[in-house]
Amino acid sequence: MNIQGDIAALMDVDIFGVAARVTRAGQTVGTKVAGIYDDEYEAVDPRGGIPFAVSQPRFVVATADLPAGTREGDALRIGSTTYTIRVVQADGTGVTTLLLEKP
Repeated sequence: MNIQGDIAALMDVDIFGVAARVTRAGQTVGTKVAGIYDDEYEAVDPRGGIPFAVSQPRFVVATADLPAGTREGDALRIGSTTYTIRVVQADGTGVTTLLLEKP
């Protein structure tokens, strides 16, 4: 299996993936995509003080599955929750990570 086949298998909703919909800012109809959702908590230690936990929801998707021009401010809906896309990180291997903001 090539890298594109491996990516497609990982994003499959029957394996690790979840179904989502990306809607470009100013549009009403979105594009269905499948990807891996994660909302990991990370410790943040500002200026050597007392650390606290923050979550950073993210959605990893095959770059080719995203609508052309997906960018900050667009929306990603997973189930009944709509997130705002804050960062689009294409890694050059055919995978893009969307950093999300909770509503």
